[in-house]
Amino acid sequence: MQNYSFGPLSSDDYTTKEWFNHYSYGDVTIKLAQYPTNGSGTVSIEYTLRASEKDSIPIAGNYSSATKTITFPGVQAGTYALQIKNIGTTTASGYGSIND
Repeated sequence: MQNYSFGPLSSDDYTTKEWFNHYSYGDVTIKLAQYPTNGSGTVSIEYTLRASEKDSIPIAGNYSSATKTITFPGVQAGTYALQIKNIGTTTASGYGSIND
């Protein structure tokens, strides 16, 4: 498991978290929290598994604790990074974990 945090992330801005090893074919699961940096509005974040051919997963909504889970299914063994992009208009912050 690898923890990450981000923010403040302005609209159309993105960050790429540390590269991590995925040792065998299977799912990559992300537990996440995302919320407005300044307390109001609704955030929209796009999560992308870099260096894979998997589609991005957009998540709209505010999650104040890391209870929301997304899964990239059937990922080949390899080295990946989680890219987090703000696709909304509200400045966002958040944190979570990558379970391998």
